[in-house]
Amino acid sequence: VAQAVFVCAAMGNAGGCFADDPAASEASAAQAARPADPTGTEQVAPRPQQSQSQVNREEEVQEAEQRRLEQERTKIAEQQRQAAELSAERQRLQEEREREEAAAAAALAEKEAQQAKETAAKAEKQEELKRLLEETRRQMLSVSEGGKKNRYGDQSTMPEWREGVNVPTVGLINPSSGGKAGNDILKVCRRTPYYDTRFFDILAVVKGQKRGGMMDLFRSELQAVKEAAARMGARPRLVSGGGDGTASFALFIVFKALQANSDRADEGLADTGNGFIWTNEEMEDFFPALAQLPLGSANDLGNILGWGQKYPGDASGPQGIPIPCRGGPNSASSALHRWFSAVIDPKTRISNFDCWGMMPEGDSDSCDFKICELATHKNGNLVAKVDGKGQLAMQPAGLPVPFLICLYFGLGLFGYVVSRFQLNRHETPIANRLEYVKQFRKVILGSNPPQLQRRNEGLRVDCDGKRKFPTKDDKDARNYREVGFLNINWMGHGLHGSSDGACCRCAIPDPVRFDDGQMDFFVVKGVRTFVQNPGTVLRTSKQSDMQVTFTAPKGKGIFFQYDGEARFAFHPDGKPFSFHIRRVVKMPVVIGPFVNQRLTGKLSDGPVKFEFCGDTPAQVEQVRRRIFKFLKAPDAPDGLASELLATKEELAKAGFPLA
Repeated sequence: VAQAVFVCAAMGNAGGCFADDPAASEASAAQAARPADPTGTEQVAPRPQQSQSQVNREEEVQEAEQRRLEQERTKIAEQQRQAAELSAERQRLQEEREREEAAAAAALAEKEAQQAKETAAKAEKQEELKRLLEETRRQMLSVSEGGKKNRYGDQSTMPEWREGVNVPTVGLINPSSGGKAGNDILKVCRRTPYYDTRFFDILAVVKGQKRGGMMDLFRSELQAVKEAAARMGARPRLVSGGGDGTASFALFIVFKALQANSDRADEGLADTGNGFIWTNEEMEDFFPALAQLPLGSANDLGNILGWGQKYPGDASGPQGIPIPCRGGPNSASSALHRWFSAVIDPKTRISNFDCWGMMPEGDSDSCDFKICELATHKNGNLVAKVDGKGQLAMQPAGLPVPFLICLYFGLGLFGYVVSRFQLNRHETPIANRLEYVKQFRKVILGSNPPQLQRRNEGLRVDCDGKRKFPTKDDKDARNYREVGFLNINWMGHGLHGSSDGACCRCAIPDPVRFDDGQMDFFVVKGVRTFVQNPGTVLRTSKQSDMQVTFTAPKGKGIFFQYDGEARFAFHPDGKPFSFHIRRVVKMPVVIGPFVNQRLTGKLSDGPVKFEFCGDTPAQVEQVRRRIFKFLKAPDAPDGLASELLATKEELAKAGFPLA
């Protein structure tokens, strides 16, 4: 009963547990209707027995309630467990986030510290480079005025250079050229603002390639003139002072200065994607236009470009330059002043100029021959008896390595004459011209050394894919002394070319042109050539390239000359060798006030720009690779010098007498 009452109470129905049982209800009502027993002795009537169904039902209700309560407890426990897990996960995530934030903060702090360290190191390196450049500049400006009297006077200066008016210009001058006129000009530059820091001794630049040296200083000035030229919408200019070979030397210096260096990318030498620190567009628009200052013997390039055949202020005066007060103290200075005024004048014309190169055959990256130089024997003679025969002595060739050809190229006689002249140079241009004549006469009248074939025997030249020389059979080559081409219409102080065979330079209807993308091929039999075609004009033919093949026994080779420099080509094992000459660069040049268009032809009016040349993208890329090989150090195993310049061992292997 107590349990039933408890159940009823739990169900919220106390006193009504048996409302569904009529008998129980009547009994309960009767009990309530009876009066209370005042004695308290009234006996409670026995409760009627519950039916089994009721008991079962109650038990079912209890069990259901217990199950419900158990489910509630289980649910609450599950919720509590999930809440605990969620709280733990949140705590874990919070701790992990805090650790990550701490790690990120530490990494950021470390990165910032590293960046600060690198920035400080970079600033220190830049400051160090700045100090080195300032020291190099100080040394350059401290050139002594002592020594021989300056031919331009002790007070002479260059023309004033005005910002935004005159064209930004740099200079590379050989101080030894022109009987050391180059040194006098550099001294005048040193005492003139603007010129003092932008005109360089070209020999000092090529020797000063260490960090902070002359090459770095020249690069900084080249960058400065490019930026100044860009502001005024002009192309900067480069004065190349020296002999005819100085032009290609100056090009080497400019290429070297603009070459990228990944180890010094943070110092302004980062690669722009083409191997240079200037983009292709910058190279095209701002590669400096070359003005040739004639300080050599022949000065063919300076003359054809209109800058005179003699240096400004020479005692006899450059061609076409009147010198006021001839013999007066200021005449040389005035000539120099006018010459440089024309260079920096924005009205002075610039033009395109073709530059050719000695390239490997086909798509190869290397040539299959070696190069050396003529030397004197121990007795001082050029030809001495060895094994009973008058023989030539050879020596390893010096720099520059043959590659760029700006003026002309020849195989045979002229190369031999120039090789002999190079060993007998003099200090004055007139003495050098006389030496050329002397050596030419000796070669013509002398016997043929065993190191040479009979004239050009063994030589074959193909142009535009067709055989060009010899025209008959191979033996016919022995009848010719010289085979080559002209790029400018002036060679050896007086020879010219014309594809129509005109005989005098006063009227050359179709002259050699330096901006037409073609070489002017010629052959020379000897005196007979000039007798059959009287005058100083060679009969030429326009060609786009020149494939050279030479075949000779071991111990023989062939002399060649390019731009007034001469070398001797051979194969150490006596095998045939070949190379390909084609246009590699189109560059801008400055046209002087004394240009003779009867010799140059009408200059092109097309756009002037710098570019690497080739008929296909692959050929252009081959030129680029060749230039970078050209720029490598002489001792670099993958450089052009290692490829072409013969060692003493290779000379001995070929059987040549050594100096």
